Amino acid sequence: MTLTFKQGDTHNAIVSVLEKKEGNGEFVPIKLNDCKVYISVSGRVEKDECTILDAERGKVSYLISNISDKSGFYNYEFIVSYSDGTEEIIPNQSYKKVRIYNNLEGEI
Repeated sequence: MTLTFKQGDTHNAIVSVLEKKEGNGEFVPIKLNDCKVYISVSGRVEKDECTILDAERGKVSYLISNISDKSGFYNYEFIVSYSDGTEEIIPNQSYKKVRIYNNLEGEI
């Protein structure tokens, strides 16, 4: 699924529940207690800190205003930094995707 926003949007956020696959194939939320979470967006930001909305349920957000100044298609991933110093990249296969559409500013 590709998230979509408009260029110049400063209100909305990328909101995601970070999950990992258990041995039985079921996806479960990553508990983010005592963690920091970062996002990297291709060609836009590298390891910028996210807001943890619900640590028990693995829910995080990242303000789209940090990347909405330029339209285009972008891949993104989250980096979970655990208290023991290890890091995990989510998703661990492929990428999440966001599209920033051009706005009509200046065309009217």
